[in-house]
Parts: sequence; structure tokens; C-alpha cells
Amino acid sequence: MPTPSEVQRKAIRVNSVYDELCRGKDRCQGYAYNSSDWWQSEAGKALRSQYSEIQADITRLISKLGTVVSSIKRLSTNIQNADDERRRKAEELKRQALNTKKK
Repeated sequence: MPTPSEVQRKAIRVNSVYDELCRGKDRCQGYAYNSSDWWQSEAGKALRSQYSEIQADITRLISKLGTVVSSIKRLSTNIQNADDERRRKAEELKRQALNTKKK
């Protein structure tokens, strides 16, 4: 089973990819929409129209990746909590065993 820190490192990496995709989406959106300043032809109009159609898909995919990031972070927390609980129970059992031996 991966350690909480291993899972956390993966979450950081996925979050980095998420951030890069967000920046890339914004950059592409700017390029597409700002192209109307210099690309007036039907091809330019087609590009902007097509980009508008796929923009919703891009946004949805990025949103899903954000959900993955949150899920990985929650997983890391859950693993850490389970490890802490396991350690606490092991220490409690150890104390009980020592107390039983003393009697």
C-alpha cells in the first residue's frame, strides 16, 4: 500500500498538470478569440466557431481532472488517518499486554 506521502506526491504532480492545462486552455482561448483582429477570412471564422464548440469539452475535462486531484488528496488523508489509527491501536494493545504481564 502506498504511503500518504507517496499519494500526496502524486496529488501534487496531478495538480501541476491540472494547472498547466488551465493555463494552456486560457492561452488557446485567447489566441482563438483574438485571431479576429488579424484573421478575418472564413477560415478564421471557422476556427473561432470550432474552438467555441470544443471549449465546453475542454472545460469539462479540466474540471474532471480537478476532481481527480481532490480525490487523490482525500485518499492521502484517509491513508494517513488509517495509519494513525492503526498505530494508536497497536500502542494501546502493547500497553494492555504490558499491564497484563505486570499483574
